[in-house]
Formats: sequence, structure tokens, C-alpha cells
Amino acid sequence: AEMAERWSSARIDLVLGPTTAGIILAYCVARNLGVGARYAEPASGGRELRRGQVMPAGSRVLVVDDILTTGLSVRECLQIVQANGARAVGVGVLADRSGGQASFGVPLRALLTLDVPAYEPEVCPQCASGEPLTQRGSGAIV
Repeated sequence: AEMAERWSSARIDLVLGPTTAGIILAYCVARNLGVGARYAEPASGGRELRRGQVMPAGSRVLVVDDILTTGLSVRECLQIVQANGARAVGVGVLADRSGGQASFGVPLRALLTLDVPAYEPEVCPQCASGEPLTQRGSGAIV
């Protein structure tokens, strides 16, 4: 509801989210906006609409996702919007881990913005110190 409120004046026609968590978020935001939801599923070379989903040309589309880290899922969704002749009006995320540095050419609105560094293995301080990865009860690797 909070994300929908932040986009309520944008005249959204559809909300698009990537599988898997983006499906639930897209549905909930779309429901709160009173519009339809679409879901982008993995395909070779990116994501695509499947199962008879359509995105009419000219539609005003809000792309949503749960956690923004690299932005790959969002970029793949934006490619779907463009390929269908629709117009991306913004990106909404629950949490932006880029510290507000991510850019998609449309407004980005996050409910939470964090600056969480991401490291390649060869420059990771934890890896360099020899600290092993561990798995906790939730299944998260830390």
C-alpha cells in the first residue's frame, strides 16, 4: 500500500514485477492502484511475459521489485516494457541496497535505502581474512 501511495499520481496502467518475489509485490501494488499486474519470467537472454500475458503498446508501466542490488531484474523488466511499445514511468522497490546510486532513466522510489557494499570475491574483505561462508538456520549464506 505504501509503494502504491508513492506512485498514485503517476497514472499507472500496469505494474510489472520479476519472478519470484516481484510477483507478489506487483500483484499487491497493482491491487492498491486498481490496475492490472504482469510478471516477467526468466528466459534465455533475460526475462519475458509468458502464459498469455500481454502489455498493450502505450501502457504506462511501473516496474517493481523487492530488493535492488545489481538492478539486473529491473533492467530486464524495463526491456520488456520497451519491447512491447509501452512506457516505463518508474521503478519502485522495497529496499534499495545501492545507497541511492542505481539509475534506470526513470524515477526510482524505495521504501528503504541502504548503502550495502558488494564485493567481487578477489577483493572481499571477509574472503581475504579467510573467514568462511556459513549457512544459518534461515538458509541465508553469510
